[in-house]
Amino acid sequence: MGQFQFINLDQSGGVLTAALNRPKANAFNETMIEEWLSVLKIADRDESVRCLVLTGTGRIFSAGQDVAAISRGELSLREHLHRTYNRVILKMHALEKPIVGAINGPAGRAWAGALGRNGLYESGGHRGRGAGLGPGQPGCAG
Repeated sequence: MGQFQFINLDQSGGVLTAALNRPKANAFNETMIEEWLSVLKIADRDESVRCLVLTGTGRIFSAGQDVAAISRGELSLREHLHRTYNRVILKMHALEKPIVGAINGPAGRAWAGALGRNGLYESGGHRGRGAGLGPGQPGCAG
């Protein structure tokens, strides 16, 4: 399993846990986005992984995008979103395994939408379910 600079991976049984671990409140930069795409690829290809848990280290899940990383003006915000987060969300939606978001802090609601049809999330005591998960669907445990 890959080693990453800003994401800690741990697998226990069929559960692969990806914990965001970047100073500056786990704010996403381009490296972290590429690492998250790699984690999604690992989860997709590894048959022993039955579900993916997404969480963050520290007090909050993520502050969102590290604006310093895009403030250099090399790309417009639209181009940046298309090149980065569009790919992330499409890959998350294409994953045929559940994604469980153990998400605390204000970014939780935005990530709940990103989890989409195959995700469950908990954010500050609020729990939700993506439209595609329901009784009888294979989950993490078996």
